[in-house]
Amino acid sequence: MNSIKIFLVSSNELKSEREQFEIEIYRKCKAWFEQQVFLHLEIWEDLSAFFSKTRSQNEYNEAIKNCDIFVLLVYTKLGGYSKEEFETAVGAFKQNKKPFILTYFKNCDQPEPSVTTFKNQLQQ
Repeated sequence: MNSIKIFLVSSNELKSEREQFEIEIYRKCKAWFEQQVFLHLEIWEDLSAFFSKTRSQNEYNEAIKNCDIFVLLVYTKLGGYSKEEFETAVGAFKQNKKPFILTYFKNCDQPEPSVTTFKNQLQQ
């Protein structure tokens, strides 16, 4: 079985979108089962903070370094943890050529400055 690890990141304001993403991923799992492909989705809610000797964010960052695909969803804000996770994914990609990084922005008329700054950094 070929397992593809996906790490999904977003702020709490996109909880319903994360849940829908999870549903779609597992629908693909069922569809691709006979082709021996399993999509393993990691979201922060599923990772236990109880076993961390340091801060929980370090555990998430390690999971990101070991994933194949990193997906960032952004709406009105980009929090410090999401930004750190994105930077972790970029650093891992520069070293190992993975994870493949996907960034999606939900349309927003008035995003916080953090989103505008992040979009400008991506364009550069």
